[in-house]
Amino acid sequence: DDYDAGYLYHCQLGNKDDRFQYNPERSDNVVNTLPVPNTDLAHGDDIPLTSILIKEKLNLIFVGLKNGFIRIYPYGGKQVFQSLEQYWTRSAHDSEYGVVTHLVTSFDDRFALSGGADGNIFGYVIKGDPHITKEHSDSPKMPAFTGEVEAQDITEASHYSIEEEKQKAEEDKMKKSAEALKNEMRQQIEGLKGKFRKL
Repeated sequence: DDYDAGYLYHCQLGNKDDRFQYNPERSDNVVNTLPVPNTDLAHGDDIPLTSILIKEKLNLIFVGLKNGFIRIYPYGGKQVFQSLEQYWTRSAHDSEYGVVTHLVTSFDDRFALSGGADGNIFGYVIKGDPHITKEHSDSPKMPAFTGEVEAQDITEASHYSIEEEKQKAEEDKMKKSAEALKNEMRQQIEGLKGKFRKL
């Protein structure tokens, strides 16, 4: 975030066999540093790079920044570390809390996705594919919804209103409960009659 923000480092890592183990004699070297053009012109600060995705097949490099911006650089193969002056910028994530943490492309490289610390995931179309445009421009198979559906008034006198329906359901419930109570009392009375006859 401080003195080394705003630089892209090209590093040569030591022996591949010992990369997962600590080795004090391992030699990792910075081959080249390249200043990244300033994004935050209002404050004059260098914005730290938080994620990077190199897509050789697309000849593009996607870079996520701490302020939620995404930069896309043209990829020139081995010339990648010579200049980063030309780029496209896209702001999608929150500028305060939207640190870009993940960059990925779809399986067919038609879309890019970015994930940020603000909890959002955004998708972007990478190439102007004519099939995508055609798919969206075809007329729909079903009739389209053209406006609000007007609610129809119930004019039948015999039709229950919602309130009447509720009251009827409550009344039916009370009748059922009362009938169950009557049956229980009848059984008790029959039991008592039987005992009385025996006496």
